[in-house]
Amino acid sequence: MESLLLSLLTEALLHQASDLHFISIDEAVVFMRKRGRIMPLRKLSEDLYHRLIQYLKFLSDIDLNRPRDLQTGHFTFRVQERDYHFRLSFVPGIKDEHLDLRILNNHPVLTLQDIVCDQHDLELFERLITAKSGMVVICGPTGSGKSTTLHTLLNLIDQSRTRNIITIEDPIEIENRHFIQIQVNEASGLDFTQALKQVLRHDPDVVMIGEIRDHASARLAMRLALSGHLTLTTLHAGNVKAGIRRLLNLGILEDDLKEVLKAMIAQKLIYPENQIQPLCLHEFLAYEQLMNYFNHHPYVYRTFDHVLDACQASGKLSAKDVIGEYEYH
Repeated sequence: MESLLLSLLTEALLHQASDLHFISIDEAVVFMRKRGRIMPLRKLSEDLYHRLIQYLKFLSDIDLNRPRDLQTGHFTFRVQERDYHFRLSFVPGIKDEHLDLRILNNHPVLTLQDIVCDQHDLELFERLITAKSGMVVICGPTGSGKSTTLHTLLNLIDQSRTRNIITIEDPIEIENRHFIQIQVNEASGLDFTQALKQVLRHDPDVVMIGEIRDHASARLAMRLALSGHLTLTTLHAGNVKAGIRRLLNLGILEDDLKEVLKAMIAQKLIYPENQIQPLCLHEFLAYEQLMNYFNHHPYVYRTFDHVLDACQASGKLSAKDVIGEYEYH
């Protein structure tokens, strides 16, 4: 099984895939997500598929005695002289078992110029990384590069080496020796609440929470921001207004958001036909726009549609790229 897994991972990394999906419905197939879309990588026999599933569950420390439970695990595997970190999500289907394998540390080191589309975005990000307190939220769907953008911002904040940066993640997606990185592990008693207590004892200037996914992590982010720390985090939402509504639905008070939220940023990736690397697009509600939004005053901001039009006008996207984006979404 080790040689089969090595072969699959080598091919996936060659294609710059972000995930592998192990699905057995009519037939057993390993799919990969490449350039934002799912495509087949390899067909397997039913016997080989089930043996590989069991091997992956074993590597990820998933309890093999709970075959009908939803479980998540992690493991490290060496491919071409490099250690890669993987997160495995296990979902039992009606008749079979399905896995998603996310490649966590296959991210390039980027500059701010690499993740912005134009000068407008660049100036907003530069303003945000100089903030001493408050909360910055990057929202978007799975695989939209939220964690990569967060770490790009943290690297820029860390350039002066004058600010103590701590991250709280589940799991740690991108390792950085310049930060204190805490891996949440609820099975061993280290949950978000315990992590928060320890972080506050370490005199942080900047805290990154990997993802707000529930009420507990939302409260953690808000408590850190209200206590005077610059807090960066991510959220699953399709646009900036949906991101704000999601925080409110998780129990965050609107008055607290008005107090600390510096920016809600929505992000998506587009893959132009003539480029290998994706183009990163952003919607912003920040500073004065946010205040006007909360106070129900008139405000203007660029939606994704406006950004697509601007990228086409500047030549970064072709008309075919833009039409394809509208058709796909």
